[in-house]
Amino acid sequence: MKSSKNIYLFLVVAIAYLISGCNGSELYYSRSYINLYNLYDGISLRRSLNRSTKNIDLCINVTHRISSQSEGADKEFYDRICTEYGDTAYNQNIYLPNGIIYPMSDYPHIAVINVTSSKDFDEAHPAGTSLNDVMSVIYSNIMEYVESGYTCTINNSTTKSLNELQPQDLAMSDGQLSLAFNKEPDELCIHTLTVECTTHTGEVMTAQISYDFRLPEGFIGDYDNL
Repeated sequence: MKSSKNIYLFLVVAIAYLISGCNGSELYYSRSYINLYNLYDGISLRRSLNRSTKNIDLCINVTHRISSQSEGADKEFYDRICTEYGDTAYNQNIYLPNGIIYPMSDYPHIAVINVTSSKDFDEAHPAGTSLNDVMSVIYSNIMEYVESGYTCTINNSTTKSLNELQPQDLAMSDGQLSLAFNKEPDELCIHTLTVECTTHTGEVMTAQISYDFRLPEGFIGDYDNL
């Protein structure tokens, strides 16, 4: 009986090992929580597919990726970013399944967001004036986790009014940024919205979207940039 149990345990361990190997998971030591940064040269906009379809996803145009697994100049750049954000004391072993490197973030992070419309929003917001006081940004707050010494819970859905957004709020965000309206315009119609983002290193990036306020929840319309 004892021999049969030993054989059973051996088989369980062997199968688990084979499954792990087939999945391609590898164990790495990581001194930083964020293991990959997406570098980008522009932004784009679309009606959200993840949260409310009334929201607008703010996406980046990725040009290059640097990570804890990079080499040479890319690895040096990655290390400089980790030092800049104070993310250097995580010191844990992590699994990277099938070579997928995560968690990830974007660099440089967006420090300022300003939204305007081609049409009058209401009496207080004529065409071309900032809509920041009637809009919010939804993001994850990873910087707070790092500053706590990796002890607090990561808030995966922080919502903040655009006119209250601080330059460091989006640092080390997971990149899933959404913009939401806190109210609707006086006239429900199509607005051409312009979103201008300024990174913490001074780059200014702009994108536009034709936003139809008449669409109910669950509909995104026909957009070329989806």
